[in-house]
Amino acid sequence: MGKNAQGQDEPQDIAGTLEVVGNPSNHPAIPANVIGHINNVGNVSGTISVCGDVDAGGSLSVDDVASGGSVTVDGSLIGSLTIGGTMAGTVSVLHDISGPLTVAGDVSGTVHGHGALSSTIGVGGDLNAPAPKGLLVDGNMTGNGTIDVTGKGSGLIQVGGTMATNSNTLVKVRAGLDSGSLIDVNTQGGSSSTTAGTIWIGGSTTQSPLPALTFLGSVRVNHATSPGTFAGLIKVVGCLSQSPIPCQSTAPFICIEGTNHGEVRYFSLGCNGGGGE
Repeated sequence: MGKNAQGQDEPQDIAGTLEVVGNPSNHPAIPANVIGHINNVGNVSGTISVCGDVDAGGSLSVDDVASGGSVTVDGSLIGSLTIGGTMAGTVSVLHDISGPLTVAGDVSGTVHGHGALSSTIGVGGDLNAPAPKGLLVDGNMTGNGTIDVTGKGSGLIQVGGTMATNSNTLVKVRAGLDSGSLIDVNTQGGSSSTTAGTIWIGGSTTQSPLPALTFLGSVRVNHATSPGTFAGLIKVVGCLSQSPIPCQSTAPFICIEGTNHGEVRYFSLGCNGGGGE
């Protein structure tokens, strides 16, 4: 391992395979949980695989994940997983996510949680990942489960299950939705399912004046063979040049299928022609 000018270890790129297992001579390998810290990893163009959980207090941190690169946690993410740069490859957690999963830069690949989400999937840049790539959660979003994109969305955010009846359960895209973007919640459906939480497009409602907001994408809830009930809030904050139309066949649209006990609210006070909240 090389040293930098300050005598610190240089980050090491992963172009092959790094596998964390309990006993690699066993077949199959014994699962091993990460209870400490795996950091100082540079760019990943190969494979990092944790054959267990990233446990409470444990962390896995890398720089960029290149196209074709992958980071896989075979168990649950209870500690933290951080991509310090951009993410063009694949990050997969095969069970629940109850610790933060953070990408500091843009995402043009896939972040996939195969279980429930009760912590935060955060993107510090833009989401440029059209389907089948994107930010994907197969299970329910519970408690403080959050998907938070700081930049613009021009890709897919998909939640297979429901969002909890809790204002802290949140899907948020702060800088608006570009063409090709889709937020799709409760795709597994079921007539007895109820999804709530908040889907929030735009910034803070306390900004004055409100900024311009792009809404060229779509929001879809309960798009399933047997759609359920929506009891949450879709909040759009900013000055729109083009407003979404309910349930039209082409973007931009906001479409709530099944039974709607929720609401869609536009915050446009101070915008030209805007008399909203």
